[in-house]
Amino acid sequence: MIGTQRRPSEKHGVGFQEWTPEVTEFESHPFSVQVYGEPTAEQITEMKKSILDKGLLTPILVWNKYVVSGNTRWAAMKQLHEEFPDRKDFRYIPTNTFDGTEIEVEQTIIEANRQRVKTESQKDAEAAHLLRIEKALAAERLKQG
Repeated sequence: MIGTQRRPSEKHGVGFQEWTPEVTEFESHPFSVQVYGEPTAEQITEMKKSILDKGLLTPILVWNKYVVSGNTRWAAMKQLHEEFPDRKDFRYIPTNTFDGTEIEVEQTIIEANRQRVKTESQKDAEAAHLLRIEKALAAERLKQG
C-alpha cells in the first residue's frame, strides 16, 4: 500500500507543492544495493542536471528509513543539498510511503526496476530473489487460509 507523507508547515516549489522529510533522513535499502548497486556518479550527475533544469518531477518511494524506488533521484537531491544547503527545495524531498512487509518491499524494489537495463548478474539475482519471494508469499497465504 502506498501513501504520501507531507510536512504541512513547509511549502515550496511550483504551485506551492508541499515538501516532505529532509533528504538526509533516508538511506538506500540494502536489498536494492545488493541486487542493483548504488547509482553511478554519471547517473547522479545527469539527474542533478535534470533536477536543476526542471525540478524533481517524481517523488521517491520510501519504507521506514529506506529508499525503495528513486535511489538516483535521492542521491542527486542529497548532493544538491550539500552543494546548496540554504535551498529548501533540495533540503526536503517529496515521498510516497510504502506500507508492507520486508518481503513485499523486496518484491516492490524488483518491480520498480523492471524498466532498468540490467547486467546478466542483476537478471540472475532478480530471478533468484523473485523465486524466494514468491515462495515466502505463498507460505504466508497458506498460513492465512
